[in-house]
Order: sequence, then C-alpha cells, then structure tokens
Amino acid sequence: MSVRESSTDDQTVFALSDRFVEQLAAHQPMLATQMGVAGHDAEWGKSTIQRAGRTWGLLIRGYAQRP
Repeated sequence: MSVRESSTDDQTVFALSDRFVEQLAAHQPMLATQMGVAGHDAEWGKSTIQRAGRTWGLLIRGYAQRP
C-alpha cells in the first residue's frame, strides 16, 4: 500500500497537490496540456484578464493552504 492509498485525510500534501494541479489546469489550459493533464484542450485560445486574475487567486490560496 502506498502512502497515498494509506491516508484518508483530505488535507494530505498529496490531496492538496492534486486539487491544486486540477484547479491550475482549469485556469491555464495550455499549461494543462504541457503538464499532461487531460480534458482542457478545447479551452485553448480563451484566455482573458479574468482568467489571469483567477489564476493569481488560485496561487495565493494554494500558498496559504500549504502544510
């Protein structure tokens, strides 16, 4: 059993990392493709100022949630 499988706590570093990567991929579809995160290819070319602002907010919240 791996460390990831043995923990049921949603606040593990792995759970936080998984959520952060998924949220970042949703905000930055080009980056999602570069990271190999599937499901965001159709969002290419829809970048906006609002998306950039949401990405900064995500980064700030992610930093605040670090263990």
